[in-house]
Amino acid sequence: MWNTFSPSGRGGCHGWSLSANGKNISLLLNSDPGHIQILDTEGGRKSAIELKGWQVQSTSWAPDNQHLYVSGGFGSGFRVASVDLNGNVRSLLDVPMGQGWPADPQPSPDGHYLGYELRLFEANVVMVENH
Repeated sequence: MWNTFSPSGRGGCHGWSLSANGKNISLLLNSDPGHIQILDTEGGRKSAIELKGWQVQSTSWAPDNQHLYVSGGFGSGFRVASVDLNGNVRSLLDVPMGQGWPADPQPSPDGHYLGYELRLFEANVVMVENH
């Protein structure tokens, strides 16, 4: 199934999510980080959502089966957004480069809350003296 979107049959997938109703799978292909591939599990139809300027890293379906939550690189930072199946984007969180990395957004079953991982960048230096 992963190779159905790759013209060469290679490239691989680095993320996927099954919709709440089980009718669609979103796929992120290594060879195409600016697009979300959608596979209809019943009819096998394929489509894509283009996200210009994005390096999409993760997706998860909203409970309404009509939206995806996405995270990834955007411009000079990272973003979490809601995207409908027509590609309309609603930004939910923007984090400047170096201040954190939001990832893996997951909605609550009722769709009222969205959890995500926020990786913080911290650097420390410790001097070790030889005795």
